[in-house]
Amino acid sequence: MLAEGYLVRNGRELHATPKAQALKKVLGKLQLDVLTNPEMTGKWEARLAEIEAGTGETRVFMADIRRLAEDLVAKTVSSPADLMLEELPDIRMPGTNQPLVKLLQHYATADGSVRIPKFAYGRSLLPSELRRLRADGRTDVLEGFRGRNGRSFKACIVATAAGRPELEFPQRRVKLL
Repeated sequence: MLAEGYLVRNGRELHATPKAQALKKVLGKLQLDVLTNPEMTGKWEARLAEIEAGTGETRVFMADIRRLAEDLVAKTVSSPADLMLEELPDIRMPGTNQPLVKLLQHYATADGSVRIPKFAYGRSLLPSELRRLRADGRTDVLEGFRGRNGRSFKACIVATAAGRPELEFPQRRVKLL
């Protein structure tokens, strides 16, 4: 969770990032609260301790995990793609002046005439970044994008003249001899 940007370490403490908080909100809307329940974490830790002590079976534990994952995937797949997660009245589309709403897979105007993908290159676009994009026509340099080869990269998201988002890569510095 640290490597994927859901948590950050501050000394010995772990803190949830905005990405983790957004995920928790989505899981609640999808009625997948079991994934955010500390009781489930405690049960898993207890079962893992039993396996380590030799009193529990790895095969049974993994079968239970597999069943849970299958149930969660089935529930997620059957969720409506247009499930509204949040209204964003302060983010308005130029030209139409319609506010955006945050849906499961994208941001959109209420009438659906404009859609902006929430996910690109392995990274989600946060509402705060979308606000910056709408206000300034570009975001700051963002981390956490992933290319087809799996490597991470940094980029800005810029709005084209037509208002569509595109990636812009920061200049790379070249070492001089």
